[in-house]
Amino acid sequence: ALLRPTAPISPSTLPAIVSERYAACRAAALCGVFPEIGRAWASIDNSLFLWRYRRGDGDGNGTSNGWNGSSSSSPAPPFIDEEPLEYSGEEQAICGVGLVRPRRGVFAESVAFLLVVATPAEVALVGVCCNKNSSFSFASSSSSAHVPPPELALQPLPGYAIPTDGVAFTCIKAAPRGRILAGGADGRLYELLYSSPGQRGDSEN
Repeated sequence: ALLRPTAPISPSTLPAIVSERYAACRAAALCGVFPEIGRAWASIDNSLFLWRYRRGDGDGNGTSNGWNGSSSSSPAPPFIDEEPLEYSGEEQAICGVGLVRPRRGVFAESVAFLLVVATPAEVALVGVCCNKNSSFSFASSSSSAHVPPPELALQPLPGYAIPTDGVAFTCIKAAPRGRILAGGADGRLYELLYSSPGQRGDSEN
C-alpha cells in the first residue's frame, strides 16, 4: 500500500507543556510535521510549538524496534526530551500554519525558513533561524535519517504582518521561488507577497 496507518495522537505522544496547553484549549488546536526542519508542531489557541521528533529506522511508517535503532522492548516517546520552541505573538487563535523557504536577498542569511502563521485577524511571518554550524541538508537525504536536526531559534519579523480582512486562511503552502499560497475559508486562493524592507508586500487573489 502507498499509505500506511499511523497511531492516533494522544497526550503521551506530546511534550508535557504541549499536553498541558492542549488540555486547557479554548478555541482551536492544530498539529503536523515539518520534515524540512525535523520538527513536529502544534498550535493551541494563540500559541505555536515546535519540537524535535524521533525518526524511524526505515520501515516506512516512522516507527522502529525501539527508537533510533534501540533494541529496547519499551520504545521511547516520539519526541526529544527538551523544551519546545514557542511562538505566542498572536492575539487570536491560530487557524493555519505553513513553512516556506524565503526568497533570497529579502531576509538575513540566518533566516533559513519562514513560518507563516494565520489567525482570523492577520497573517504574520516568523523567521526560523539555525546556528552557523548547522544546516538543513539532512531533510533531502534518505541516507541521513538519523542525523540530528539543527538547533533552531524563532525570530519575530516586525513589519511582516498583514490583516486578513476577515478571511481565515486554513491551508498555507510553499510554491517555487519563495512564493506563499494560502487557501481561504471563502473558497478562494490567495498569494502572500513580501519584499525587502522599504518595499511593499501584500496579498492578492
